[in-house]
Amino acid sequence: MGICWTRCCGIFRRETSRLQRAGGGSKYFKTTTRGEHFTIEFENLVESDEGESPGSSIRPLSEEEVFDLKEKHYDSITERQRTDDIRLQNELALQEEKLKLEEEALYAAQREAARAAKQRKILEVAVDKAKSTSS
Repeated sequence: MGICWTRCCGIFRRETSRLQRAGGGSKYFKTTTRGEHFTIEFENLVESDEGESPGSSIRPLSEEEVFDLKEKHYDSITERQRTDDIRLQNELALQEEKLKLEEEALYAAQREAARAAKQRKILEVAVDKAKSTSS
């Protein structure tokens, strides 16, 4: 029963959670004295995310899409989206193929380096053996 209480209450924690601070406060959550009301500080998180994502300033809908939505031309929007999806899938397939070729080249270079190291070690052993027999 004691183990259950320590786990439930967290009295004897060995690791502190990522969100907890030493003073009992939290970096991301604020508590009030009236109760356990949690709020998240979104402003800091949003500001840090804006700098990291370069495509965030791009407008989600083009002028053509806005016009098509107003005119209820949903087929043209879906067709445009399908062509964009196909284009992106083709680009992704090309990138994956390029990465696959790079990985294969890396593995071949690693195998060649291992083979060269093995040959060098065999040569060193043979030289040491020749030195020891001639001495």
